[in-house]
Amino acid sequence: MQLRRFKGRELPEVVAQVRAELGPQAVILHTKERPRGLLRFVHGREVEVVAAVDAGAEPRAGEASVAAPRAVAPPPRAAAPAPVVDLAPIQAEIAELRRMLLRFGGARGLPSTMAPVFAWLVDAGVDEPLVFRILEAIPADAAGTVEDILAAVERRVAGMLRIAAPSLTPNAGAIAFVGPAGAGKSTTLAKLAVRAHLEGRTPRVVTFDGLTPGVPAPLEAITRLVGIRHELATTPADVAAAVARPDALTLIDTPGLGRGDAAAVAEVAALLHAARPTEVHFVMPATMKTEDAVATLAALGALWITRITVTKLDEALTYGSILSVAAESGLPLAYTTAGRDVPDDIYPATAAELARRILRRDRP
Repeated sequence: MQLRRFKGRELPEVVAQVRAELGPQAVILHTKERPRGLLRFVHGREVEVVAAVDAGAEPRAGEASVAAPRAVAPPPRAAAPAPVVDLAPIQAEIAELRRMLLRFGGARGLPSTMAPVFAWLVDAGVDEPLVFRILEAIPADAAGTVEDILAAVERRVAGMLRIAAPSLTPNAGAIAFVGPAGAGKSTTLAKLAVRAHLEGRTPRVVTFDGLTPGVPAPLEAITRLVGIRHELATTPADVAAAVARPDALTLIDTPGLGRGDAAAVAEVAALLHAARPTEVHFVMPATMKTEDAVATLAALGALWITRITVTKLDEALTYGSILSVAAESGLPLAYTTAGRDVPDDIYPATAAELARRILRRDRP
């Protein structure tokens, strides 16, 4: 018996080849489809046929010479997977278009439900560029009521505020308070000192106010009344001696410093360098305008300010400047004060409470 293998593109074509080469007595034993290697992408698939012929056999009368193969249905094709569309570039482009509308169109580029929020924030004392930054982050598909949008804005504002989370009764270290005259530095320091004293600690108050005429009488009177050690330091040597114990709590008061007090800032910087404070708080009254606070912070840059303490919350009508200064400077917020009572009316800053104040949602 002679076995032969035949190949072609179509089955009828291969069967004709078998008949032509092996004669009418040939018998097809096997057929199958197979890919054509790398060329399958150009030429498709091919048919392979295995045929046999017995040279001594004669075909029977009326019998087909070549047994026609039974057609085999090809296996069903697997469904092509749905294409995966990356929506991130589209979403980023939509967000950028929205930002452009806000920048160039102002409130006119806002949805009708968000326009009142824009005006609300501006009235609250938040600078317009910062308002745009806030509203850019609010999803365009946020629930449609003004109250829903305000809630989303409140969360956004709270998320923009860095918080230092200090203790109202620090254990140790040197903590300095700097800022403009009348900001509430001495009162804030007195509140912390008396609290620490009442809890059994032995704080020490050091003042640099010898740079200006007279020692601040209220702070001196409070420390003498309570029995807290209060020292005046006017030279780096005085300061180094006053803060010689790193395990003690030293609270440092400084003279009022403004944008034009470059010489006084340099003197305070030299004293702070000798003190090596663990924290330097910029004391900012809530009534201070954003541009004034930012300019003062810049002028006091040599003092290594690490935190912001906000005072006089009870005297301010709006609080947007707090957010603007915090966002502009990147400094965390430490304490807030609302009143002059010692040792009360001082609180660790919290993002949620300040966000409610900034949006004026803490009022009935």
